[in-house]
Amino acid sequence: MQIASILITGANRGLGYELVSQFAAANPSPDFIYAGCRNPDGADKLKELAQKHPNVKILKIAIGDESSYQTAVQQVTQDVGDRGLTVLFNNAGILTSRSFEKVTAEEMREDYEVDVIGPLMLTKAFYPLLKKAADNSKDKGLSCTRAAVLNMTSGIGLISDNTSGGGYPYRAAKVALNMITKSMSIDFKSDGIMAVSIVPGWVATDMGGPKARLTPTQCVDGIRNNVMAKMGEEQNGKVIKWSGEIVDY
Repeated sequence: MQIASILITGANRGLGYELVSQFAAANPSPDFIYAGCRNPDGADKLKELAQKHPNVKILKIAIGDESSYQTAVQQVTQDVGDRGLTVLFNNAGILTSRSFEKVTAEEMREDYEVDVIGPLMLTKAFYPLLKKAADNSKDKGLSCTRAAVLNMTSGIGLISDNTSGGGYPYRAAKVALNMITKSMSIDFKSDGIMAVSIVPGWVATDMGGPKARLTPTQCVDGIRNNVMAKMGEEQNGKVIKWSGEIVDY
């Protein structure tokens, strides 16, 4: 899988950092790996990684602050030019899990702002660069090596898997993100850009907690080799587990 360029949001920790790390170590590695985070000055691990790998470039992308999106687009455009951006990986998100008795309107709004509106508006900002990548690619089918939008969802956001109730803000936001992914897959298809939602599983990150079944390394290795490397027409618009399994919404 030879990806020319990739932008990963929420890259300062957890799965975002692991994605940047694994792509930086890959052979071949993308020409440009953009690590988006809210506070680059405080992203010490990312800075160390960027020092070791010149193709890793740190961008300030604050999900919810659309002015930061335009600045990031300008920075990426200066590097990639007419080659465009091959992959946009909307990984950044927040998790607010509340019962029916305790959930508040503000919590619902905050999760929706970060986990739904953020990825949608960021994709709109980078769409022209994604289209350039698709137009200039030698690959004419749908694939990650041509142009793709990847949205990090969650098993908690699958209606078919909800057997315990609760979790209102996070569940609702991820369901909405999956619908956005499906619409993107239809709207973008004629331009050669595919879109999928990825379920990372229960991973031992700050969000997943120490009792999780997967390490970040295992999860990202699966995402890269079981999902991204095998993405095509069949996977477009689908929700796919890190293991490569397509699941019901």
